[in-house]
Amino acid sequence: MTLKDYEEFTLPMISHRELVHATSNFSNANFLGNGSFGSVYKVILADGTTVAVK
Repeated sequence: MTLKDYEEFTLPMISHRELVHATSNFSNANFLGNGSFGSVYKVILADGTTVAVK
């Protein structure tokens, strides 16, 4: 990635309700591990993009 790519990068904002739904209520099936600041879960966004959230 170039610096320009980072400047144009935006993070999606999702509600807590969407997060609970996307993680199946923070199910162990979506648990990826523990990061330095908390648990990490696999989430599939409404557009089909798979991301890790902490």
